[in-house]
Amino acid sequence: KQWYQRRVRGSSSGSQGSFNTFNFVENLRTEGSRVLDFCSAKGVLLVSSENRLGDVGSSSHNPSFVKNQGLWKISGLDSKNADFIPNLHTKQIRDIKCQSDSVRITDSNLVLTTSLDKTLKITNVHTKNVVLEYKLDFPGWSCCFDGESPFQLYCGLANGEVLLFDTRQTRDHLQKLTGNKMPVHSMHYICSNNSPLAISSQDIATQLSPGMSGGLLCGSMGSVFFWGKDSIQKASPSSQNSQGGAFSHHQLPFEATCNSVSYDPVSANCLASFRSTPSYGFPSHTIFQHKGGACVREIRTIYSTTPQSLLSRTTLFSTQKNVVIATTDQETHKVLLWNVSNG
Repeated sequence: KQWYQRRVRGSSSGSQGSFNTFNFVENLRTEGSRVLDFCSAKGVLLVSSENRLGDVGSSSHNPSFVKNQGLWKISGLDSKNADFIPNLHTKQIRDIKCQSDSVRITDSNLVLTTSLDKTLKITNVHTKNVVLEYKLDFPGWSCCFDGESPFQLYCGLANGEVLLFDTRQTRDHLQKLTGNKMPVHSMHYICSNNSPLAISSQDIATQLSPGMSGGLLCGSMGSVFFWGKDSIQKASPSSQNSQGGAFSHHQLPFEATCNSVSYDPVSANCLASFRSTPSYGFPSHTIFQHKGGACVREIRTIYSTTPQSLLSRTTLFSTQKNVVIATTDQETHKVLLWNVSNG
């Protein structure tokens, strides 16, 4: 059994760059939770979970109901204000992404999920209805919306392929991007520096070098790679048979066992976490900026001293004063917060 836990501010330090202290408060009990996403535009936390016994549709005649997975929708203002969306997937949900944090559509109620049940779904979290569903040939491991198009979205599969979908084409994927053989466990869209749909004009100016196109930052156990758009022209629904002609594959210069990739659009920093490297036998976390293609500018690497066997996700985010990464300590079951500026 797992618990959704919120951190409550206890006291603060007066020194600049330091963090407040926190206490854990148990708020909501969930079953089989693995992934979550916070929709900052709506102030809502979305958490994957197995269905509850009391939900509509559960009965002794449907024993598989409880193992099906749905989403908890939890208010960021009042964590006791929570609602459950049942029966979205029949197997474990592997990724969740909110549309309103991907493109400038702040009133969107759409969330993208993919699962080991070989489906990719768009759900309206307000009406609790599935808006669109795509069948996959392999289990889905990661997904994201296109940060520059309100119609396009991506899914990373267990066989290493990345599929591009267009919601105006409801039958099948639009393009298939090949070049990786291991499950794509992480996926984030980086907007081009001239995108009109980037989150803010400040983000547009800092994300990429002049003239660089946007694309997908992805991670698998074997590599960290970037699918760059070769043209600013968007593929149309009529080109569903094209095999990734508008994209180019770039492997980033990291030689290690990657278990998580994260991206912060505010600071334009990326984070790649590694289970081990050829020169270091414990987990490490490299913060870098992507400069287009296979070019990166490394900012800092933070080293852990405890082993990490689980495929846990790390994340990178900005506060008013700091850029912060959150990692896990498998031995102590704690979440560790690191200040990127000083490590």
